[in-house]
Amino acid sequence: MSSVERKPLRPDVFLSYARRDATFVRRLADALEGLGKDVWVDLDDIRKGADWHAKMLAGVESARVVVPVLSPDFAASEPCDEEVAHALAH
Repeated sequence: MSSVERKPLRPDVFLSYARRDATFVRRLADALEGLGKDVWVDLDDIRKGADWHAKMLAGVESARVVVPVLSPDFAASEPCDEEVAHALAH
């Protein structure tokens, strides 16, 4: 058996958050990963130069659950609104 850890086909969690909350979101993602969850968060999951919008929509669609990290900045964010709307549509 290979010692390489395999990621599941579907991440357990997609974290939707405002950029100003990135420090908290990193701690949240680390805590969830410490509990064995596969977390999709764009801190790690979108390569530089990639089509961010398409990757984000795909991340929302592939995750088992979308968790919005609520804050005043989240409430004012158009990308966060789009992520939640896309999650509700799927």
